[in-house]
Amino acid sequence: MLSLHQSTLALLLTGAVAALGCTDDIGEADGASDTGTGDTSATETSTDDDVGVTGTTETETETETETETETEGETETETEGETETMGETETMGETETMGETETMGETETMGESESMGEETETGNGEPCEGGCGTFNCGPCPDGPDLIDVGQFSIGATEVTNGQYGVFLDVEFDAEFSASLMPETCDWKASFVPDNWGQNPPADRPVSGVDWCDAHAYCEWTGGHLCGEIGGDPAELGDLENVGNNEWFRACTGGGLSNFPYGLLYDDEACNGVDAEIGALVPVGSMLGCEGGYDGVFDMSGNVWEWTNACNEEGDDNDNECRRRGGSYFSTGTVLRCGINSIRPRETRSGNMGFRCCSGD
Repeated sequence: MLSLHQSTLALLLTGAVAALGCTDDIGEADGASDTGTGDTSATETSTDDDVGVTGTTETETETETETETETEGETETETEGETETMGETETMGETETMGETETMGETETMGESESMGEETETGNGEPCEGGCGTFNCGPCPDGPDLIDVGQFSIGATEVTNGQYGVFLDVEFDAEFSASLMPETCDWKASFVPDNWGQNPPADRPVSGVDWCDAHAYCEWTGGHLCGEIGGDPAELGDLENVGNNEWFRACTGGGLSNFPYGLLYDDEACNGVDAEIGALVPVGSMLGCEGGYDGVFDMSGNVWEWTNACNEEGDDNDNECRRRGGSYFSTGTVLRCGINSIRPRETRSGNMGFRCCSGD
């Protein structure tokens, strides 16, 4: 009997051990399942639909129909249509386990005394009341270089996002801000371009600016929006006057050419529709688009350029002002130096920018 009881007890003990072993297996399986869940929860999908901001998905559609009237009486029609679609999806599925404990016992002592309250030419927090480089008004932008073409100078390129961004960083005194523009810009509330992203490409021409933005920027830098030689506004009806129009003289090399690079159209010289680039390019990057003077680039294509030639009829924001040079949407006939295109002063577009002139 004792032997039988001992055998029974042994069997009971063996069963209990086996049951415990099964319970441990289930626990490990649950743990494995938790780890898998952790991997799934770490999966991230990023979609960014902001137009004009470099992101994972970008969609922009712009269609514009333009009727350009030349002095010869011809009518040109330009249809502009841009469609960009960028799509990218990122999935992150990484799970990290950190089991280390670090103890940092280092102590740094800085013995230098720095004064953060010094006043500098970039400002002390008060509104700007002067031009770039003066007290509180920020540094002057690095470029564009000014090219001397006789009697005046003109920017080597269109003003870029990087250069315009320096202007946007300045807090202007309201009275001085108004002095940067004529009274016809009294409706202005902000100089920030349309679709201005957090980090627009610094080397691309600024776009999405109206005429008043362009005028204010040029005045702030100590120059002026290109108009009549001497710095005054040009007459709107004075389209191809080499004798007194800064922009037209510079583009034609003093009246010697139809395009900045020569008499005849070259479909690959500048960033127009025939170059088949379909987007803005860094300023000065198309070396064939130089002229009408050495060192001046992109006076044809890339972006239209506002100039200081406006009428004064109607509401101030609707006054029509001349733009020059065509854009990356434009065909050959529109990319001529003498193209006649006017838009309301308040117009903003992704293919319209400007350059500055200098000289009294």
